[in-house]
Amino acid sequence: MKNNHPNMTTLRIMEGNRLAYYQEAATSDYWTEHWKKINPNPRMPWAEAGNLLRLSYIFQRYLPKKGKIIEAGCGMGGYVLALQKNGYDIEGVDYSSETISTTLSIYPDLPVRVGDVTALDVPDEYYSGYISLGVVEHRHEGPEPFFKEGYRVLTNDGIGLISVPHMNSLRKIKAKIGLFKGEIGNKEFYQFAYDDDEFTELLQ
Repeated sequence: MKNNHPNMTTLRIMEGNRLAYYQEAATSDYWTEHWKKINPNPRMPWAEAGNLLRLSYIFQRYLPKKGKIIEAGCGMGGYVLALQKNGYDIEGVDYSSETISTTLSIYPDLPVRVGDVTALDVPDEYYSGYISLGVVEHRHEGPEPFFKEGYRVLTNDGIGLISVPHMNSLRKIKAKIGLFKGEIGNKEFYQFAYDDDEFTELLQ
């Protein structure tokens, strides 16, 4: 992922079992600018065609066709639109009001709205499916508030699909030989990459 400020390089350092990235904080303003750069033209032809891209197999295998689904942290709403085209009853929430406004200016009927995914405005056990792609890793204190709210709004047999950066074998080797070091300086926390065992334990 590119930084908004080209002169700000990303620093990666180990914090316990997690690989921490420092560059610019993942604030609402950050994501507003990020999505503008990713897709200056807010139309999403791939989503209009119902293309689920690299997550097609995962979504089609695990997401329930019955019941409501939420993408918690939907960005521009591309997956909301694509999944809707595939027959899912889905809505999206994101905290970048400008991004949501831009999306609704192109797709006024798309069920996306501004909100806080750690405090969703729905009753308990409201959703059959919960999607979170690259969201929970951006809280330095840990992902627990996201998990607790996701658990609250899911039905007892609901499915949660959550992705985060992975502390994979190559990164573990680099950490072991001391490659992830440096001074934070004026950089701000951006995200963690998680080890399998720790992330599983946090979810449980």
